[in-house]
Amino acid sequence: MNYGKIENSNGVSVDQSLMKDGYLQLTQIATPTAPASGKTIYYTKSDGKLYKIVNGGSETEVGASGGYKTLYVPASQITPRSDSGATPNYYESPTYKIHFETLDFDPDVAQYSQFNVIMPEDWDRGTVKVKFSWMADTGTGNVVWCIQSQALTDSDAIDATYGTAVTVTDNLTTLLDIQLSDATEAMTVAATPALDDMICFQVYRDKPNQASDTFTGNARLISVFIQYNATLTPTAW
Repeated sequence: MNYGKIENSNGVSVDQSLMKDGYLQLTQIATPTAPASGKTIYYTKSDGKLYKIVNGGSETEVGASGGYKTLYVPASQITPRSDSGATPNYYESPTYKIHFETLDFDPDVAQYSQFNVIMPEDWDRGTVKVKFSWMADTGTGNVVWCIQSQALTDSDAIDATYGTAVTVTDNLTTLLDIQLSDATEAMTVAATPALDDMICFQVYRDKPNQASDTFTGNARLISVFIQYNATLTPTAW
C-alpha cells in the first residue's frame, strides 16, 4: 500500500511503500524536538506506545483515553468537622420549590468540612483543580473558598497532615442566585497518591486569616467540582 511522501528526521522527503507484509515498523526513539510550523511528528518510545507532537504543542499519546474529567460532590456528601464545623442546612425556593442541601460557613470564625473519595482509576495521580458552587440569602462582598487534600493508602495512619491549601475568591453577584467560582490553582494531593487510595479533602472558610474574604453573611456551599486529568488506562484486578 503506497502512502506517498514521508519525511525523515533529517528533512529528506522520499516516496515509498510504508506498508510491507501487513504491518508498519517504527524504531523506538526518545522524545524528539518540536516540529516546524505546519508539521506533526509521530514516533514510538521504549514503552511501546505511539506518540505525536504538533507544532507549538506538547507530547501526547495517540489513541489514549486522556482528557480532563470532573467529579461532582454535593454538600449532602460533605461532613462538618466535629470542632469548628460548618452548619448543615437547606434552601427551598418560594415559588417552584427548588431544594438544595447546603453547608453554611460563618462570616466571623473559621469553619471546616470534609469528604473522602476514591478517585477514578484513569486519574493520572497528578494535581487537581476545584470550583465551588454556593449561594447566600444575606450579605455582600467576596468569599474566599479554601481546600486541601491528602492521600491515604493501605496501612497508612489516618491521622495524617493535609497538604498545602489552595484558594479561590468569588464575588457575590445577586442574593439567592447560584454562584460558581473560578477554578483554584492546581492543588497537589499530599502523600503521593496511588491507585485505590482514599483521597481526603477539607473545605473551609477562614475569614479571620483571609484579607480578601469581605463577605458579610453566611456563605452557603452547594457543591464542589473536582477536575482531574484522565490519562491512565484502568486494568483488571
